Amino acid sequence: MIAYLINTTLCALLLYVVYALLLENENRHLFKRIYLLAGLVFSLLVPFIVLDINIPKIPANLEMFYNIPSDGTIVSGADQHYFAETTTESGNRSSALHVNYFLLIIVIYITITSLFLFRLLRNYRQMLIQVHNNDIVEYRGAKIVLVKEKIVPHSFGRYIFINAENYYGGLVPEEIIFHELTHVRQHHTYDILFIELLIAFGWFNPVFYLYRDKIRQNHEFLADEAVIGSNKAIIPGYIAILLSHIPQNKKISFTSNFNFIITKKRLVMMTKMTSKKRVWCSSVALIPVFITAICVFSTKTVAQQDVSLPPQQSNEGVEILTQEDNVKKFNQIFEKCITEKDGKKGFNLGYFSKDDLDRMKELFLSMSPEQQEILPITFQRYKAPDEKIPTKEQFESWKDPAEYGVWLDDKRIENSELNRYQFSDFSLYYVSKLAKNAKNYGKHVYQLDLYTTTNYKERKAREETDTTLHLMPYIKMKMTQ
Repeated sequence: MIAYLINTTLCALLLYVVYALLLENENRHLFKRIYLLAGLVFSLLVPFIVLDINIPKIPANLEMFYNIPSDGTIVSGADQHYFAETTTESGNRSSALHVNYFLLIIVIYITITSLFLFRLLRNYRQMLIQVHNNDIVEYRGAKIVLVKEKIVPHSFGRYIFINAENYYGGLVPEEIIFHELTHVRQHHTYDILFIELLIAFGWFNPVFYLYRDKIRQNHEFLADEAVIGSNKAIIPGYIAILLSHIPQNKKISFTSNFNFIITKKRLVMMTKMTSKKRVWCSSVALIPVFITAICVFSTKTVAQQDVSLPPQQSNEGVEILTQEDNVKKFNQIFEKCITEKDGKKGFNLGYFSKDDLDRMKELFLSMSPEQQEILPITFQRYKAPDEKIPTKEQFESWKDPAEYGVWLDDKRIENSELNRYQFSDFSLYYVSKLAKNAKNYGKHVYQLDLYTTTNYKERKAREETDTTLHLMPYIKMKMTQ
């Protein structure tokens, strides 16, 4: 969701900047209206466009990993079985904290969104009350609502709201009424409702507010253009009317109003002409903009293509087998290490002989990457784990013998010996909850493996230079009966 919001916002901002640079000062108001609305819709939909990207796939026998999984499972020693489920203490705390933050964000979002929707519905209700409680006059397909309050003319839907006293007294120029009639005929209300709903649900997005201002401004350009038409001689008189009807009272926020704040840009637009060449150039320039937006802000899916690499080990002396035969032979040897306890199946790598390991490695290297990936165990190089330094609070909590059994540099120590160290003396640690089949189950709740900085650096240097392929399980695999 966060990625979607970021892509939508950046795409909308890109199109807004293009509008400000290429289109805002052009006398192409209908095209600009379409661009602004289409730009918003395009920005909301572009993350759903999926582009496929093909990249080479590294064969499984060359993938290097060796790390204890982030969920805290510890696998060590020939007698260790690989079906124990574990949960780390720090992981539980982190997950709970994330859930609390997430719920808080949801509550804040729903609250603010509800306020925006309430305001929108309240304004709509106020408009309906005015329509219901005042006289209505038919006017060229629209309805003029004559209200008693001193208001400036504005419109919503097919309704034009005008002060009754000014209307009957002939104080409302025909240009004002026709200006509002243009808003009605061109259905500007739908544009306003669309952007107001976007703001109600995306109130945190500043780009929506920028679009709202430009959409409202362009509506006024369109209405001015309709009033003036091709008769440029009426512009001075029309400008005088605009200046004499500066807003005095507030109006309903999502209505179109005649008295949009008079700006120099609006006055300039009444006399500005755009050449056909400029129209063509600016239109063509938008094509690469939208193509770029699709390439940058769409969703990418990566498809891996197999790359055949030379074998790392000679297969001389190995019988010729099909891919299916390789897997079958491999699994037959693997079945020697399968164990069962308390109704659960697991496997013990200590049951393999040297001949078994050599044979399995030969079969493994002769398989395709797809065949290797379906095996229950794999041959991989070791990869040194990333540095992980504990906090002072974590270190202090590990001194409790009822909660933690401590192994320092792979040797069992008493918890009290931690008093000889500082939390910064360690560069790696693992915490796992003991399973019921664990040797020390009942003596403490968690097993802690601590590695000093010196030990960690030596281990990392040794494992980074080790090119030997080792037999390892797919750690996250759980065998069930």
